[in-house]
Amino acid sequence: MARLIHTFSRPSFSLIMSPDGKWIAQNKSSRINLFDAATYGQVASFNDIPYMSKEKFSNDSKYLLAKSTGCKLALYDLDKKELVHKHKIKKNAQPQDQGISFSSDCKKIVDLVYNNDLLGYIAVWDIETWNETRYYEGENNVFETNVSLGSNGKCFVSGHHRDCNGVYSIPFYMWFDVHRGIGEFIDTKLTAGTSFMFAEKLDSVFAYHARDASITFLHENRAVRLAENGGIQSIALSADNTKTAVIFDKRTVVYGFPSMEVIVELDVAAGFGRTGRVSFSPDGQVVLIGTWGNGFLYALD
Repeated sequence: MARLIHTFSRPSFSLIMSPDGKWIAQNKSSRINLFDAATYGQVASFNDIPYMSKEKFSNDSKYLLAKSTGCKLALYDLDKKELVHKHKIKKNAQPQDQGISFSSDCKKIVDLVYNNDLLGYIAVWDIETWNETRYYEGENNVFETNVSLGSNGKCFVSGHHRDCNGVYSIPFYMWFDVHRGIGEFIDTKLTAGTSFMFAEKLDSVFAYHARDASITFLHENRAVRLAENGGIQSIALSADNTKTAVIFDKRTVVYGFPSMEVIVELDVAAGFGRTGRVSFSPDGQVVLIGTWGNGFLYALD
């Protein structure tokens, strides 16, 4: 069962909760609104960069990072509710909707960048100095949307290799050591369009294919087809790795993980442009759903 506990104004392209459970960030593209997670009262609004495509809380819940499709980053101090720094990725005309994250000590930012050569690199920014170090620039890699921080202090990154003609080819995942600048690529034989996520509590990597609406558990060699019609628009895994939530074209479904048995189906779709995104509260008991229209919080009873 699921119970609607709050509705946010439209548009609410995404909603995420801070790791300490104190804040909710609402991405409205032109601005990010910050809410108290207990009262749902708005405490701040940030509009320093337009067309925000990604947002991320630091693991100590002291910072909020925003990324725009227009090649800009903005870092906010949540204690002071103010902008710390704004930066533009220079000489790049490509839209930026790849992943962002923080290092385990919250002193560095990891940004997956898509460049004018239709390839990518990993940019690591020092929060104090804003000095940038680039890794894998000029190589035939595209680093995609999934970048998450493991307890080992390394970032889990999903992407694919491209051949010399720029053809979309071999999907990979990797562990990237932010402080040493060293990454371990794990290539796969899965089809183009595959992305990866890491279930840390289970010490397991799983793959999903958005168009086919399928999930493959690599260590079990087990594949599950989730829907016959309508691909995956957004997918999230709860912190305790017991649930996963998926937005399809016409519904949102919460599954038990890794069994993939349906817990609840919600009549909430991504909406126009398939822009919806889903996430969990830190305790996994609330599902946050952002859409082209309203945003919704559902408590899982």
